[in-house]
Amino acid sequence: MIIDGEVISATPNGGANFSQLQADLSNSRYDRMVYYAFDILHLDGFDLRGAPFVERKRVLAGLLKEAGDIGPVHLSEHFEEDAETLFAKSCELGLEGIVSKLRDASYRSGRTESWIKVKCVQIGRFEVIGYKSGATSLYVAKREGKELLYLGKAGTGFTNSMVLELARLMKPITLTKSPLSKPPDRKNKIDHWVAPKYWAEVEYRDVTTDGLLRHTTFRGLYASKTAKKPIVAKFK
Repeated sequence: MIIDGEVISATPNGGANFSQLQADLSNSRYDRMVYYAFDILHLDGFDLRGAPFVERKRVLAGLLKEAGDIGPVHLSEHFEEDAETLFAKSCELGLEGIVSKLRDASYRSGRTESWIKVKCVQIGRFEVIGYKSGATSLYVAKREGKELLYLGKAGTGFTNSMVLELARLMKPITLTKSPLSKPPDRKNKIDHWVAPKYWAEVEYRDVTTDGLLRHTTFRGLYASKTAKKPIVAKFK
């Protein structure tokens, strides 16, 4: 028997958190781990890969129902609904995204046109508190009360012209010491600190257990959190 599935580290609301999974694996913590089975390839000597996806899923559901309570192993349910509506709802719930599969497709390993993964993204504006030499990355933070807390960096999304303009803007506000309430850990080395004068609009997937933005892309530099027109962006 060969089953295809995925291990997650479950959050209190039942969602999956990749950063939490990484931390749990590093700390040998297994109490939050759940295995979701979503496909079956072989059973009792029979190769099921050529069968339609919905039929393989039916066999898998019956197999798990017959097995009964086998601990943190669950069937990954599917929904036959409008993909756009389902995607919007999953993003609203703070999930990572959705995987859409052709119901009649056979099983093929690797990336194929029979299934598509679409990830949710979040967009926020955060105060710029530093930059990498050459302005190829901006470091950002957020305010919580009187504290200015480190959130990580935006290291992609820059064009050559944007880098030149950012370097010009950052130089006059460069500081000799950190404006943060608490310094980031040693692995998050920041080349140059700046006074928190500008706001970076950043696209990101989620937030790690350490409170850092994950999978970030720079979208634009603004004079304030609510400014409508960017100072620096690909398309102004």
